[in-house]
Amino acid sequence: MVWTVVWTELATDTEAALLLSLLLIADNTICPLTMKILGEVDLNTLLGRKVVLQKEMTILQETRRGRQTAIRVTRVNYTFGGSVIEVMSQFVDHSFGIFRFLLKNYPGFYDPSTTLLYFIGHHGVIGWDQYSCNNDYNSDCPVRTLLEAGAEPNLSGYRVTPLQIAVAAWDLEGVQLLLEYGADPEGTGDPKGIIWPRTSPMFKFKGLDRKSPLQICRTRECFPHVGHEIRRDRMPALEQIEQLLLQGRRKSVISELSEN
Repeated sequence: MVWTVVWTELATDTEAALLLSLLLIADNTICPLTMKILGEVDLNTLLGRKVVLQKEMTILQETRRGRQTAIRVTRVNYTFGGSVIEVMSQFVDHSFGIFRFLLKNYPGFYDPSTTLLYFIGHHGVIGWDQYSCNNDYNSDCPVRTLLEAGAEPNLSGYRVTPLQIAVAAWDLEGVQLLLEYGADPEGTGDPKGIIWPRTSPMFKFKGLDRKSPLQICRTRECFPHVGHEIRRDRMPALEQIEQLLLQGRRKSVISELSEN
């Protein structure tokens, strides 16, 4: 798999473009040049502006028939937009350490709610639990960091909620955190919200539209990007996820009755 980056933002955003380019090629490390830019250029210019880029993913698939080998080339173009940190939240499979560094050190330069929505599908899914809240190596869970920073788990304006995504990723820890911070256990998104185009990495979540978290859990729906080994390891968590959602629903009913 090969990625090709094409920049589309205006020339006035060259500082942010340079920073994001460095972050994307940095092999999950903050290099001295990156720190120099962060220290010398106005942070509102660097981190506060919206940047837009296109990334072309080239997938090479090899098939063999007897002595002949065929290579199938598939190219998919994705468009990413948002602040530098919001864009990086969608590349955590290659740059998790950088993303966590930016979250921790530059609060106020990203929207916690949209960043949570972009990131939650990666939490505890890619890399055999390297993003797990319980992993000692990753003591700072980005989901908790974003929720503590004020992320709205019931974000309006989008057709899918973070909880729906977490359930479909079979992410027990993510579900627990979202419910702890007030996620609606029956939320199905905003029916008038944004429809992600096919060029968006978020398009893969379109199938969750109008499905309750409990329905997603009971039908054992799971995203293709959740690898077989992770899916196998997380299968036992589905029963716990279902119980958490049922408990959350009961609490909501009791709360509504007490208010009336």
